[in-house]
Amino acid sequence: MALQQLLDQHESALTARHISALIGRIASLHASKEGQIDGQRRHQQQQHQQQQQRLQQSSRQPESQQHLPKYSQSDLHALLLRLACTVSQQLQELTPRQLAYVMWAYAKLGYHPGDVHVQAWAECFCQHLPEADTIALSQFVWALAASRHAAAPEQQQRLLGAFLAEAAGRLDSFSAQALSNTLWALATLGVVPEKRFMASFWEAALKLQLVSTPQGDSNLLWAAATLGIKPTGQWLRAMQRRWVPLMGSWSGHDVANAMWAFAKMAVAG
Repeated sequence: MALQQLLDQHESALTARHISALIGRIASLHASKEGQIDGQRRHQQQQHQQQQQRLQQSSRQPESQQHLPKYSQSDLHALLLRLACTVSQQLQELTPRQLAYVMWAYAKLGYHPGDVHVQAWAECFCQHLPEADTIALSQFVWALAASRHAAAPEQQQRLLGAFLAEAAGRLDSFSAQALSNTLWALATLGVVPEKRFMASFWEAALKLQLVSTPQGDSNLLWAAATLGIKPTGQWLRAMQRRWVPLMGSWSGHDVANAMWAFAKMAVAG
């Protein structure tokens, strides 16, 4: 694999910043590749429906797909494990933003480098919470949830308690996506924030209603319903005023999330 060879030649010269950027770039390229392939498959299915008689089993592979990088899953995993070891060795050199980016990238790739690595990264991040910006905070908690990291209950409680304490005073600086990702992560982890945290959360979300997305709002509804939390009436009314006339722009998944959440909230009273 070309990246492995490059790493062999230049690993000693790579700084923590280089490693963080490299892992993030791999995640972005991998997501782009998967999206390209999915798009080609959808296009091929449409062609099959429209021109069924003209398609042949030996049809030429689309040109754009021929130029995608070739690598096996085992190659990718070997590279990611090697980079995880390098990250752990240079842990104290990474800024909170860089470390959160690394954790986000591994979760985005669907690759868990091992509990020892992830726990060390999470512990290091939480030691520097005051230095983390709001992007790093939301990426950190999203990565913990998406990676399904199997921390011991007392470790998870300590890490997430520290995260919630730090985030509580800064929710008004979160973006709409960061708020959505944060509540989704907490719901996935089964962590119910205190009422004061949620009061600040919905106040911040209300201010960002005009720039929120259907996916973001449906994720907020799903997460709130999952945690047994009701959004404030102000937020719900603002969301309904904005999106009901535009419901046709929502995906089927977003509509299903929202309907399930409303039904669960109604049943819960």
